[in-house]
Amino acid sequence: APVITRSYQHPMNLPKFGGTPGENIDEFISELRGILRAGPWENREEISFIGSCVKGNARIWWESKVGNFTTSDEAIEALQNYFSRKPAMAREKAKLSKRTQKRMEPLSDYVRETFAI
Repeated sequence: APVITRSYQHPMNLPKFGGTPGENIDEFISELRGILRAGPWENREEISFIGSCVKGNARIWWESKVGNFTTSDEAIEALQNYFSRKPAMAREKAKLSKRTQKRMEPLSDYVRETFAI
């Protein structure tokens, strides 16, 4: 019987994230976690793999932070916290909830400013 000495490795498209406004950090992290679950890797290998998936602004941020991570979970959490729009949306929502019509302010100005938030 023939002996197989090599395993087949399916080529995969690595998820990429650049930290630009049009990109979704949650989708990137979901793809990343799916790949990381596929293999029993050591933390340093997982952290290195994550680094290979970031580019542009995210790469600049990554290179300034990578030495702080001891696990891939820490790295992923830091990426998500930094690039998530949820904190910005929460600030805008808080600002909107505090906005009231000023005395003598025309209603049209109030409505326009409220919708701008």
